[in-house]
Amino acid sequence: MNLTKNLIGAGMFSLPSGLKSGSVLPGLMAMVTVCTFCSSSFILIAFLCKQLRCESYREVFCKAFGQRFGLLIDGFIGTNCFFACVAYTILTADFLQKAAEGLLGTVPNRILLIICNTCCFMLPLSHAKDLSALRYTSMLGLVIVAFVCLGSLAELGWRRNRVCTPSYTAHALHLNMGIFRTVALCTGAFQAHYNAPRIFKQLGGDLKAHAQTVVASFSTALTIYSVFAVSGLGLFGDELVGNVLRNYDPDNTAIMMVWFGMAFAVIFTYPLVFTAAREALVGSQPALQEALRKQPLLAHAPWPC
Repeated sequence: MNLTKNLIGAGMFSLPSGLKSGSVLPGLMAMVTVCTFCSSSFILIAFLCKQLRCESYREVFCKAFGQRFGLLIDGFIGTNCFFACVAYTILTADFLQKAAEGLLGTVPNRILLIICNTCCFMLPLSHAKDLSALRYTSMLGLVIVAFVCLGSLAELGWRRNRVCTPSYTAHALHLNMGIFRTVALCTGAFQAHYNAPRIFKQLGGDLKAHAQTVVASFSTALTIYSVFAVSGLGLFGDELVGNVLRNYDPDNTAIMMVWFGMAFAVIFTYPLVFTAAREALVGSQPALQEALRKQPLLAHAPWPC
């Protein structure tokens, strides 16, 4: 559940515009190709961990290239996760601000919203000792995503004779530079590799269980992504903007609840990214490793297993 929710997030709302840029058939082919590469590499990471008897990227990289290169991989992971965490913070603020504007008729101060959300929700959740409890919020987040997808499909069925056929005809097949935007959006949508060693470890080092988990999660994500992208393009066609939610009526209460629900989903996905960044930072600094061993709570890190 955590891996599936880690994959399926706010990035799905940009995928319809990805199909608009790359067209339907090439765009779907690109989505399947990216999903295949990402899922197979996710399994490959676990295979390397098993073969080299490692539990982290740093250990694998050090065994392959030497101890002095461990800092390099921690830097890559930390930088990637840092910007991902920044993006999650911005997205949460956008979702909450839009929901408050539609439901309460007021626009909260953005800076205050970010500070309160970070201090009250994101950081406390990220400092939890065991993130397995997030599977319940991940389930709820997936229910919210399912609600959004079913809603778009229902509207697609209702409006299919008026707008959908022309939209699909106009964007069925054309090859131009827009396909690279489609590939970029799909790559971001299927990115969760920073958690591959941790998931493999949580599965007891069972490569078969890891592969089954990856296949199930990535297949679910691919199905939801493709259905949502096709329905979003069919509904709005040439008028489609980057975030498909912005195409809906801002006075629609159901859509405002979707904005709020996606904020909830992002908040409870954040710890999965934050923890990977924290582990990379701790792994690169001996002083932080010493603090982790002596004062795990004071160092804001999980207790050693």
